[in-house]
Amino acid sequence: MTCIISISRAKQHQLPFPWQEIVRMKGDCNYTEIFSIGGKRYLTSYPMRSYLVAAPGGFCRIHKQHIINLAYLLDVDISTKSVQLTDGTSIVVARRRWNHFMDQVNRSKS
Repeated sequence: MTCIISISRAKQHQLPFPWQEIVRMKGDCNYTEIFSIGGKRYLTSYPMRSYLVAAPGGFCRIHKQHIINLAYLLDVDISTKSVQLTDGTSIVVARRRWNHFMDQVNRSKS
């Protein structure tokens, strides 16, 4: 099953994999780099905001440039306020997003 994202009323964007396979997304201006399981990378010409609006529960924006899938969260380091993902990536959580992120992690565990 593929991801279909409504960009506008008349325009849709389709990704060649399901939401569950997305580990994280990294935004850079109007481009989004999507990292899926198995180390696959996809570059799209849509801003990260488009994907965050369409994403199902379980995705969390932890930084201006990063959205992660909480299903692939391996560890949270409270001292450095960073996360470790199953693909080996370590990302620092933005100071202003820390409380919201921890709320979502706690909700996903229960």
